[in-house]
Amino acid sequence: MSLAIIGAGSWGRALFKAFRNKNKDVVITSRRKREIEGFVSLEEALKREYLVIVVSSQSLREVLNNMNLTNKKI
Repeated sequence: MSLAIIGAGSWGRALFKAFRNKNKDVVITSRRKREIEGFVSLEEALKREYLVIVVSSQSLREVLNNMNLTNKKI
């Protein structure tokens, strides 16, 4: 199972660490480049089997528009 956390705020980082501690194949990304272990670009994150979107409601529309999910099963 490959997993990407979209959003590197406090909740996103907490979920990332929890999945990482369970030895899951997990990466994290955000709008801004961060110095976090496991950080990848949005394009790389979208290649994962599962996406966990952890962004504020004010940012959700922008994030979803940038994700280009036209060929993805949701």
